[in-house]
Amino acid sequence: MEDLTQYIHFYALSTALYTCLYYLVAGRMLPSLVPRFSALAEHQTREWISNSASIITAVICGVGALSGLILEMDSNIKFTILQILVTAMTGYWVSDTIYRINNLHILKNPRFQYFLLFHHLLGIVAVQIAVLHREMMNVKLVFILMELGSLFINIRFCLLDLNVGRDSVLYESVSYAMIGTFFLSRLAPVPWMYYTVCYKCFYLGHICSPACRPFIMFNTGLYTVFTVLNIYWFKVMLHGLAKHSLKKRFGEYKTASVASDKSLEQSLMD
Repeated sequence: MEDLTQYIHFYALSTALYTCLYYLVAGRMLPSLVPRFSALAEHQTREWISNSASIITAVICGVGALSGLILEMDSNIKFTILQILVTAMTGYWVSDTIYRINNLHILKNPRFQYFLLFHHLLGIVAVQIAVLHREMMNVKLVFILMELGSLFINIRFCLLDLNVGRDSVLYESVSYAMIGTFFLSRLAPVPWMYYTVCYKCFYLGHICSPACRPFIMFNTGLYTVFTVLNIYWFKVMLHGLAKHSLKKRFGEYKTASVASDKSLEQSLMD
């Protein structure tokens, strides 16, 4: 079993770097990078700063997890990748928790803010358990890969704040990318995860030691909570996509119908 105290100074450094990103870099760079940033409401600018950190974390976790899963490498190197990803995620979640608590009086939708704080707490606990043992590395990397699903969610939030039209190619492309990455990173691996953990680890006992099983069992419970939440959010995404598609098709049909009526009326007058 790994000693978690060895990571404390790395977590402190990661948290400090993300805090700098929140209060120094993002707060000063976004106005120059996004011309319309200064026109946003205060709660929107605060969310943008958090969204920027989330996007960076999602890219780090996605690239790191996919590298560990796809590339042939020694188990020690794979565990090092896991340690780096856990350090980045812990620093992000701790700093974002502090940031949101400090800005609760500004940020909109308090229930959603408390949900994010609860999500961060569960995530911090889960990834600490992941680095306790050097077993079932692929399962742990797939678990971390879920963070990739937040990439296009945050980009879509930014587009909504900028009043980008829902019918625009950019918005629709981001929406489809959001749904695709969310499904592939968070829901598609679910059957394989439960098969590997419940059957291979708990039932057969082939891929995990008795000392590791209680921790894997606890994280399986947390993974189940995340999976239930992901299924709910995916359902919301599909409902929104279906509603938008029907509205768009009905609008096109209505426009075409009006044009046809006008054409018929014109031909009768002629």
